[in-house]
Amino acid sequence: MERGDRIGRGLKLKDIHTFRAVVQRRSMAKAAAELALTPPAISKVIGDMERLLGVRLLERTPQGVEPTAYGEALLKGAINLFDDLRQTVEQIETLADPTVGEVRIGTTNPLQGSLLTTVIDGLTRQYPKMGFHVTGASTWAELSGALRARSIDVLISRMNMEPEEDLEKEVLFDDPLVVVTGRANPRFRGRSVKLAQLMDEAWCLPNAQFIRQALRANGLTPSNVCVTCTSLPLQTALAETGRFFTVVPESYLRFRAANASLRTLALDLHAGIPPVGLATLKNRSVSPVTSLFIKTIRSVAKKGK
Repeated sequence: MERGDRIGRGLKLKDIHTFRAVVQRRSMAKAAAELALTPPAISKVIGDMERLLGVRLLERTPQGVEPTAYGEALLKGAINLFDDLRQTVEQIETLADPTVGEVRIGTTNPLQGSLLTTVIDGLTRQYPKMGFHVTGASTWAELSGALRARSIDVLISRMNMEPEEDLEKEVLFDDPLVVVTGRANPRFRGRSVKLAQLMDEAWCLPNAQFIRQALRANGLTPSNVCVTCTSLPLQTALAETGRFFTVVPESYLRFRAANASLRTLALDLHAGIPPVGLATLKNRSVSPVTSLFIKTIRSVAKKGK
């Protein structure tokens, strides 16, 4: 019997699951408690795997149990293995009905409250057996890391336009930045106002560096930034008071049917702002339900342009 066949027969899925739990918890005792096993049982599983593979998989450090280089390789393979197995089970379940199943989506805060809300609302009305697990992050790097780790199926975000060989990328729409405030703001009474005249007013700005860069590229530097946050609801709520100005993606207003209490000041803050797009892993087929989600978000994005 060849070595690959011997390892394939000797290495069990539950053993790989146990190994992954130990690495994730960085402790055999914690993994044992999670898996309802004893620490000696966990130790035996790891020892048997190391003897079978002929390499050391784990080492003890002051911070806890850490995988060796061999363990890292096994962990990466385990992540892919369990994800492929999950996808296979989902595909079997959806052969009779491709509208049944869960889509795991990674996205950013602005898109959660606008484009994604529109898409999920429409799909769940039409296909009530569809489910969605949404993971939020603030950057493309965080989301693409989750995609590579196979903890999400599809990424929706402002795009990183640099080539990434392992990702399949698709532009959905351009999304310029918009300056807004409440319609009751006294600066609008009886005369037009230029954005450059408002730099001394009270501002609420998100932490996103590219927004500040866009303002600077237009020769604008707010001197009175009272609030810095990561919450679009807080930004718009403060703007609605008529005292604050803020910057939001144009799509946030468009897909939310633009709150009547807000007034748009400028639509020219492009300044190299990347478009919104989606990404999936290359050479990895998506489930039928994920494919339906992608088809729908393309359609909604196209209609919303």
